[in-house]
Amino acid sequence: MSRKHIEEAIRIFLNIKARLDEANIDEKSKTEVKSKLRSRAREIPEMIVELGFIPTLSFCLAKSGIDNLRMVIDWIEYGKAERFSEYKPEELSYALYVYVILKYLSNHMSTLKLDQGEVNLDLEMLGKGKRTTDVLYRYLEALAYGVNALVASKLLQPYLLQFKRLCEAEFPSERGR
Repeated sequence: MSRKHIEEAIRIFLNIKARLDEANIDEKSKTEVKSKLRSRAREIPEMIVELGFIPTLSFCLAKSGIDNLRMVIDWIEYGKAERFSEYKPEELSYALYVYVILKYLSNHMSTLKLDQGEVNLDLEMLGKGKRTTDVLYRYLEALAYGVNALVASKLLQPYLLQFKRLCEAEFPSERGR
C-alpha cells in the first residue's frame, strides 16, 4: 500500500471523525452513526470484490439517498449541516461511505472519457445539488465504459482498507453498543 493512500485515508477519516464529534446531535446518535459507518467500512470492500464496483456503488447510493449524499458533501467539505438531526443513522452511514469513495475518485479519477466526450466528477457541484443525479449517473456510465470500473476498484482497495482499519480502531462495533 502506498504512503499516499494511507495519508489520504487518514485525512478523510480524521475529517469525518471531527465533523461527527462536533455535530449538533446527541451522543447516542453520534455513536450510532459511527458504529454504522464502521460496519459499512467492513462490508462494502467485500461487496466490491464479490459483486463488482458499479453494482456496489449503485447499492450504496440507493441506501444513502441523494439528499443525504448532498448533505454529507456540504457538511464534510464545507461544514454546512442543515437539519442534521433529521437524518437516519443508517442512511447517513451509507452517504458517508459513498462520500469516502467519491472523494477518492474525485482526486484520482475525476475525469473519465466516453465516446460522447468527458465526464467530470465534481464534489462541489454534487454538494450544491446542481444536477446531482445527472452528474452521478453520467459518472457511473463512464465507469462502466472500458476498464474504468476495474481500474477504480483496484485503486480504491488500499485506500478503503486503510479507512476500514481506522474505523475499526476508533468507532464502536454495532454488536458491542
